[in-house]
Amino acid sequence: MKKLLTIVLCLTIIFTFSFASIATASAASSTDYMKQYITKLGKVIDGEDAFDYLSYTYMGWRTTGGTWQNQVIANFVPEQLEKAGYNYQGKGACDQHSKSENDMSSVNDDDYAWVTYFNDVDSLTWNPEYAKLDVVVPDGVLGGKALEKRIEGEYFAFDPTSEVYQKHYGELYGANNPDEMWDWITKKDANGKRINVENGKEAELNLRCHLAWQTCFTDPRGTDPAEAKGVEGEAVYVGTIKGRAPKMTCTLVSDLSTLEGKAILSDSSLANTWSFAQQVGGVAAMSTNSLSNYNLPMDEFGEVIEPFCYSARYAAGGRLADTAKQTATGKPIVSWQFSVDQKKALKELLERAGDKPVIIKSVSIGDTYKMNDPEFNGLGQAVTMAEIKGSKYPDERILICAHVQEPGCNDNATGVGCLTGMAVNLKKAIDEGKIDRPERTITFLWGDEMTMARLYISSHPEECKTLVMSLDMDMTGEDPEKTGGHMRVEKSPDPSAKYLYTLDLLPWEDQLSHDETYTSVHPDNEPGEFVRLPDSHTLWGAGGFNNLFQEGYYLNDLYIDSGNSVTKYIDDGFEVDVCPYEGGSDHSVFLSANIPALLTWHFTDYTYHSSVDTLNMASAREMGNVNITTAATAFMTANAVDGNEGVAKNILKIVRDAAIDRISNVEKENTDHHVIYASQPSKSSDEELAAEKEVLQAWGDWYDEAIHSVSKYLLKTPSEEFLALENDYAEEIATATTDALAYADKVFSENKDDVKEAQRELDNAKAAQAKAEDNLTKAQEALAEAEKALAEAPEGTDTTELEAAVNAAQIKVDEAQLALDDAIAKVAEAEEALWHAQGYPIDIANAELKLAKTTVVYNGKAQKPDLKVTLDGAELVAGTDYTVAYKSNKKVGKATVTVTGTGNYAGTATATFIIKPAKGVINKLTPAKTSMKVAIKSQKTSGVDGYQIAYRKGTGKWKTVNTTKLTYTVKKLTKNTAYSFKVRAYKKIDGKKVYGAYSKVLKKKTKKA
Repeated sequence: MKKLLTIVLCLTIIFTFSFASIATASAASSTDYMKQYITKLGKVIDGEDAFDYLSYTYMGWRTTGGTWQNQVIANFVPEQLEKAGYNYQGKGACDQHSKSENDMSSVNDDDYAWVTYFNDVDSLTWNPEYAKLDVVVPDGVLGGKALEKRIEGEYFAFDPTSEVYQKHYGELYGANNPDEMWDWITKKDANGKRINVENGKEAELNLRCHLAWQTCFTDPRGTDPAEAKGVEGEAVYVGTIKGRAPKMTCTLVSDLSTLEGKAILSDSSLANTWSFAQQVGGVAAMSTNSLSNYNLPMDEFGEVIEPFCYSARYAAGGRLADTAKQTATGKPIVSWQFSVDQKKALKELLERAGDKPVIIKSVSIGDTYKMNDPEFNGLGQAVTMAEIKGSKYPDERILICAHVQEPGCNDNATGVGCLTGMAVNLKKAIDEGKIDRPERTITFLWGDEMTMARLYISSHPEECKTLVMSLDMDMTGEDPEKTGGHMRVEKSPDPSAKYLYTLDLLPWEDQLSHDETYTSVHPDNEPGEFVRLPDSHTLWGAGGFNNLFQEGYYLNDLYIDSGNSVTKYIDDGFEVDVCPYEGGSDHSVFLSANIPALLTWHFTDYTYHSSVDTLNMASAREMGNVNITTAATAFMTANAVDGNEGVAKNILKIVRDAAIDRISNVEKENTDHHVIYASQPSKSSDEELAAEKEVLQAWGDWYDEAIHSVSKYLLKTPSEEFLALENDYAEEIATATTDALAYADKVFSENKDDVKEAQRELDNAKAAQAKAEDNLTKAQEALAEAEKALAEAPEGTDTTELEAAVNAAQIKVDEAQLALDDAIAKVAEAEEALWHAQGYPIDIANAELKLAKTTVVYNGKAQKPDLKVTLDGAELVAGTDYTVAYKSNKKVGKATVTVTGTGNYAGTATATFIIKPAKGVINKLTPAKTSMKVAIKSQKTSGVDGYQIAYRKGTGKWKTVNTTKLTYTVKKLTKNTAYSFKVRAYKKIDGKKVYGAYSKVLKKKTKKA
């Protein structure tokens, strides 16, 4: 029998490797406690355990208030906690503004776990059990059976507690109950490989996502699938749906009365397709349009790669209240999420069938009910809570939560697996004396997303008053190589959430967030705005942060440092990135209650909310690293208390270093970029300077609050030494902010007049060039007239004067051409001067050095033996052309060249200049013999590595393909359809492609069949 915590707290036990010994070993602020916490936790936290817990959670679809969600929350997780040594108090019930009788939040004599059902939560529950999509193909359709196989599906993996699940997987895998199924899914070979994950068999479970979330049910739970009535109707492809119900129309069917009783396939969202089917009296709705661009990774030919071409997006058809009402009418409309391949196959089948009907049969077995409805055994919303009690301040908490609902693996069975693994591993390690008990309480929460956080806040108002922070574990186990999603720290709101920072890019799309002047060009941003770097919003997108906690706080930088420390000391392959606050999970709820919180997640994830979000896409290694990061953050915060000021000093130093780097380095570079942006003729330098200083001051103010947050929130009576250190750091931040503001004044001021003058000179030079071009045109016309007069002179006529006129006209043409050449050169000089004024100085002194667009040339081919020219420290040979090595910055390359002269050319000069690859040109566009491909020929451009072809159907989205060929064939285009094409060249710099400008757009229509 375990000793009570009250006995433990009375004993002074010093373990050799305890956190207490770490914290009291030295009070010096230079001690790296983070390293010590990371390395100790790395020995007791096991990602393989977390993956096992993930596997159980993943076996069924956890719908809000549904059978399998409740099984995971109220049974499975508590069982693991009790086995680990938590004092489990069973299940209780109460309303959402109360604590259940078994709630042990205020009891500090042991580590407790309990389940609360908030029985007044009466939200609707959608609880599926079985689904089947059948296709009846008419006789005589060429390839009909193969197409039918690509469309059909039968799905059992909704609820492992149900008879239909257990019967199916009992026959298939010998797994007759959830525990046996868990044994099957976690089975390993002698080398520790998960057999049924490695071979992909488990992936079949998540095909359940093809049944659209919240769809109508054709038959109630418990119905034998063989006896289900289902619904059926002829499949009809209606194209794009327009308008709003009840006045929707579609592009391919004019007489909507013909659609009654039909199964509707559309190009529009599934929600619109369902509403349209409801309007016309359809029996099924089918679409792929919920798939996002990041769900569809593409190859170089613009084709969706496997397995993502078979991916169906997890999303709703109609709203649950609407689908429930529709079911009650006795005329259910079943919604199906199609994959790209499914839709393609059905469209091809319809085309081949012609006038013969293709029948869609739909079965969906399940119930919709209020989650506290006793008729359906509904008890309300379940939340499981567990606590490792703090040894010194048990009433102060660090809260860590994970939501259970969703059908897939990474979102968010990985969060559940991580949180369960962490709670189990930490409890065992503390009980075994491997790590010391934290000074503050660590609270763990499992429940329904957003609802769980709201319920905790409403039922635990006193605990929330001393809640130090919340860490939200949502999508914590993605395998970065398979899903594209590496770990992101979504920060508590700081200035990066308020001001426009850059956006993520997808590797297969040529989509930029800004151009060479740092002006926004991303379609998800307001065009024309200044874009800051490097904080990158994910493709989830920025969220509003009004009325949220946004005070300067230590948490962001502590968590980032914890993740980076895992990379440094545990796994150098662990990649940690950040994103500004975006919202959308439980951290938002805590922030709205003025509680500091952040989200740890992985994005942009190709599998997100889709049927390919399977166990094979997750990583035990990643889960272990995330757990160490989260636990170290929690323990650092929990142990930064009076008497352990060394830990608090370490946190203080982490925040100080991050502040100085942000203000003195990161934002200084943004100031330089902003000068370039402000140099555009359409911009006001004064307004842009004011905007820049606003951001700099915002960072300074935020970090001033953050540096003081350590003593404000973590220490009750900080020592004079600590306060002095805190004030020193605050003064450093203030000085750095003052310097940053002064630097902005300086560079904007220097740039302002120079740019205006340079722009005027360029405008004048261009006007002179235009006049010279006009003069040349007139001279050429005069020459043509003189030559015509000479040619038309009658035979025998004296042509001396006519010949003299031709010669005189030719001289004027030559003079006009020379004048134009001179004007063109002056425009180039003026452009160069403007680049200089905009922040790209070109000022070569004491050496005759020409800066070409992609090469450095020393005085043509002349030899100057006493001149030494260096490029990045390497001596260059006179009379030789050199390619400049420079860093890529999306469209623009920027090079710095240092030239050192000796002898008669003594002195040093540095030049920084823009390099733009020449643009590609389409000079041939020809429909090929077949109507499904178009040949594009690009003019050869020197000094580049390849070309990017962009094409689109009508006014649709541009697709791109990169090629090194001068002639390229774009395949798989639609017959008899208008397409637009453009091309540009690129050069690889430091492994990245630097693009030139696009050619003009050419349009062509493919041939008819």
